[in-house]
Amino acid sequence: MHTINITDSSHPLFKAFRTLYESSFPPEEQRSLQQQDMAFSDRHYHLQLYLDQCDALIGFISYWDFDDYLYIEHFAINERMRGCGCGSTLLKAFMGRSDAPVVLEIDPIRDDTSAARLRFYQKNGFSPNPYPHAQPPFKKGAAPVPLIILSSGRELSPAEFQRFSTDFHSIVFKGIE
Repeated sequence: MHTINITDSSHPLFKAFRTLYESSFPPEEQRSLQQQDMAFSDRHYHLQLYLDQCDALIGFISYWDFDDYLYIEHFAINERMRGCGCGSTLLKAFMGRSDAPVVLEIDPIRDDTSAARLRFYQKNGFSPNPYPHAQPPFKKGAAPVPLIILSSGRELSPAEFQRFSTDFHSIVFKGIE
């Protein structure tokens, strides 16, 4: 497995990323192409693709690198490779690059799929946080999306959550809200 950093939408592997992205997340949780280009222009934003030895896309992590933590905005594994440990391998490799806490969001637990997603992240060292959180809509007129905040290793302190919330609204969603 090897990693490719994508820095703009003209990269030859961007289309493969976008296909997996659009099939893995509901439309209300997806950036438009214009919003994706806005993210690329921010120094905090990074997109890493993970490829196998034949250069087939295993998955990706899009994340924001802040001073005190990393925020995973989107993480997906190729559907053909789910259930074989690839997700845990990628996530552990990503988390092993830094001592900084990792923060991410998941859907509220409503069914077996969302419960399995929470178990996956807990198995990989994440803890749910008690703070109410909603993702602003990527599309005008859509409703905010309530999500659960998870963090690696432990719950965030109230001050850490406030820092995340401020960065989330002022940087991650800059120009979108």
